[in-house]
Order: sequence, then structure tokens, then C-alpha cells
Amino acid sequence: MLLFKLPQPDKIKHFFFSLLLLMVIQEFMPLPQATYLTFLIGFGKELVYDKLFQQGEPDWADIAFNA
Repeated sequence: MLLFKLPQPDKIKHFFFSLLLLMVIQEFMPLPQATYLTFLIGFGKELVYDKLFQQGEPDWADIAFNA
């Protein structure tokens, strides 16, 4: 029996992709700026790709897992 509910696989993908992206970006800029840029990329993906191009469903929880 689990003590907590596991996140959906999509949310786990958002988390790990953002973590990987952050690790790459921070090689080129300080961590605070890299974190901000990673967040903007994740937010932009939800806004542009999912909402404007209608290729998915924009979800605030996805943005939260990007952070």
C-alpha cells in the first residue's frame, strides 16, 4: 500500500525533461537564470504547443511539474 498517490506518467516526464534541460542550460549561465529560462520554456510549451497549436491539452499541473 502506497502512502501517497504517484503522479501521472505525463507529469513525471515533464519533471525529468525540465531537470535535464536545467542541467544543460546551467552549463552556460548561472543557476537562477537557468532555472528561470527552464520555467519559461516549459510555460511556453504549454501555451504555444498545447494551446495555440492544439497539439495537447494545456495543464497547470504540467507547468508546476516543470518548476
